Amino acid sequence: MGIILFRHWKKMFGSLVIFIFLFILSTGCGHGTADSGNNNLIQQDKMHNNEDIQPEDFSQFIERFHSDSLFQQQRLSESLVLFDSKIEVQVPPGGDKYDASYSWTQNDVIVNLLEVNKNKQNPEYHTELMFISDSVICENIFIPKSNRTYLLEFSRVERKWLLTQLIVNH
Repeated sequence: MGIILFRHWKKMFGSLVIFIFLFILSTGCGHGTADSGNNNLIQQDKMHNNEDIQPEDFSQFIERFHSDSLFQQQRLSESLVLFDSKIEVQVPPGGDKYDASYSWTQNDVIVNLLEVNKNKQNPEYHTELMFISDSVICENIFIPKSNRTYLLEFSRVERKWLLTQLIVNH
């Protein structure tokens, strides 16, 4: 009789353990599921809000870029590349122009951009936009039949346009 009670008690204890285990799983996972459900809703809401935020319009950007010098300075890429035919290039012995070291300062960029803005208003200069991709647009400001050219490359980074390259040929 003791063995039968022990087996019966063992089955009840096992059922109780399984019931507690399932209860813990259901409450623990239930909260986790609700939390991840809330997190999913928050993420979907953020994604929906991001869809409402359109990338900056290039035509509005470029107009402001050439008319507002403070805005212009704020929109220079941290990795901006400047090539200016007036800045001396150091070519290493035995190397060629592709091995040259080239340095410039933030002031060189600002001075060149002031010149670009001034010359953009000059009727002698022409402007062409080249749409390389959805996120890269080049602006070529030049005098026809001369070497005088400014090539500005703009890239859209995180919905904002930045100047990423400035090539100046005097």
